[in-house]
Amino acid sequence: MRKLLIIDDSPLVREKIAQMISTIPDIDLVGQTETVSESLVAIRKLAPDIIILDLHLPDGNGFEILNVVKKFFPRIKVIVLTNYPFPQHRTKALEAGAAYFFDKSLEFEKIVDVLKKQNHPVVES
Repeated sequence: MRKLLIIDDSPLVREKIAQMISTIPDIDLVGQTETVSESLVAIRKLAPDIIILDLHLPDGNGFEILNVVKKFFPRIKVIVLTNYPFPQHRTKALEAGAAYFFDKSLEFEKIVDVLKKQNHPVVES
């Protein structure tokens, strides 16, 4: 079972993601957060295997979280899902270690495809 954490400031987006991933049998939604500070605590406490991460949060941005995750928890797969799919954000996120970068308005449904294709736990070797 893979543990997933959703980080997004919109309750509607978090609910939509939760509904979408509920169809994937090996995904366990372990938490939902909406700020950088809440998210950093949740990552340490919940030890997710996968994070779905928004870039714009009320107290900072997703890049702060991505940098911490990749420095201290490099085995966590990060999927960026944003309303700000600018090329410079895509490049920065992928260079910082995001596994995927999706535009909320055009690629929302791709999350399910990605999670279904990777139907085994991420394990460091």
